[in-house]
Amino acid sequence: LRQELGSTIECEAGRCAALQSEADEQSASLERVRGEHVATAAELLEQRSLSQQLEDQLQSCARDSDRRLAGLQSELASREAVALQQLRQELGSAFEHEASRCAALQSEADEQSASLERA
Repeated sequence: LRQELGSTIECEAGRCAALQSEADEQSASLERVRGEHVATAAELLEQRSLSQQLEDQLQSCARDSDRRLAGLQSELASREAVALQQLRQELGSAFEHEASRCAALQSEADEQSASLERA
């Protein structure tokens, strides 16, 4: 009976040792996986932070571009208004000049016509 018990105890001890070894391996494996997950989570947090920074920069650039565009549109409108005013003045001057020239030509034509009638 002692031999059987001794043999059973040895067998159970071997089995326990094997189970303990397997448990240690699984624990080590789980620890590695946990470490990988922690590293992955840290990378994801870093990527999220970088993504947020890029998003902030993009929004800032968009606001700056909108302000610059508004300024350029305002400047363009001002320049167009000035150019139109200048063109109106030039056209008005040209019209007055041509009107004076036409009046002078009409006067000359009237004088020639009167001169021809007298002759």
